[in-house]
Amino acid sequence: MSVCDSLQSVAVAVGASLIAVLSLAQDHLIYFKRKYKGAGFYEEQRRAFDEFLGSIGRQPIQDIQFKDASIGHQTAFLIPPRSSRVGTVVSPRSPLRLWVLFGGNAALALDWLEFVGVYLRRRVKAGKDDSGEEDDMAFLLADYPGYGECEGRPTPANTMKTSVQALDACLDSLSRHYSGPLPPIELNVFGHSIGAAAGLQLALAVAQRLNHAGNPKPAYHSISLGRLLLISPFTSLVDMATVVFPIIPTAVVETLLVHKWDNRKRLTSLLDPHLWEDHVSDSAIPLTVMHGDRDEVVPVYMGRELGGLAKTLTQQQPTPFATRYVEFAGADHNTLIWDNMADVLKAMDQPRPQAACQSATGQNGGAACSNNGKL
Repeated sequence: MSVCDSLQSVAVAVGASLIAVLSLAQDHLIYFKRKYKGAGFYEEQRRAFDEFLGSIGRQPIQDIQFKDASIGHQTAFLIPPRSSRVGTVVSPRSPLRLWVLFGGNAALALDWLEFVGVYLRRRVKAGKDDSGEEDDMAFLLADYPGYGECEGRPTPANTMKTSVQALDACLDSLSRHYSGPLPPIELNVFGHSIGAAAGLQLALAVAQRLNHAGNPKPAYHSISLGRLLLISPFTSLVDMATVVFPIIPTAVVETLLVHKWDNRKRLTSLLDPHLWEDHVSDSAIPLTVMHGDRDEVVPVYMGRELGGLAKTLTQQQPTPFATRYVEFAGADHNTLIWDNMADVLKAMDQPRPQAACQSATGQNGGAACSNNGKL
């Protein structure tokens, strides 16, 4: 056997082995599931955070529990709004800003507590979280199926189902704290890495509920979509697999990959003008993509592509979104948020710009709005 034949045989064997790994072990390659049970760190962290919440006049973290018939029991966590008082009748005077946070593939929901603590301390220092109800906010921390206290398998479809169910259960919980209907709720989504994909899925699902008749949840009549913050997102998991396994043809990857997270497709669907043709709003929806140019996990060109796609779509067609792409020099995948905290928090608090509207319905006040990619 010649040297060339030997090398070819080795390449075939390596390729076959990689295909077997991708086919049989993709769950373990994509998801690094962790549990709270036996992790005393989280018990202590939660106890300390509850004490902090009490010190600024807030209620402790609340477990949001629900069950999906095919996936199993799920638990998310709600950091209640300041105006929430169990057993007390409260009628808020202004909207509630609800943030839903999704972490990376090795993160648990309660890993967000330190970040939320930094954010709330900043608000207290700025005098925005004292007594009163102006600019009140809450946080829903979501775990993926199979993570934390959740049962099931973390797939795109399962994550979509449990994310929507977590939001529904959160709204039900909030409704018990208010007299009469829920206050206006501005839903904001924050996702890092694979969490950006989960967040984009949720935003699309909510937009579809909001903009189509027959919505089964009365609580959704109180909701509007606020801000989307996507940090270190990939274009698709197929693209990521071809980066990790460049020797395997893309067509083979597409066939074998079960977990077809596709941010390119979801973003295009979210920015489809037909979805928003009956949408009426004076304010645009900020959609911000952030990426580090030293990202060693998700190549920066993927963030650039998604940011460019969002800008192009909003320039070509009327939507209510105002898009922005921010790239941080020297930032890597796991430290971007903490190394650029001021910019991240600023994006969370940025005022929603005035929407530039074009009549789409022919009725007074009806408009499909576009900000042409500008904030």
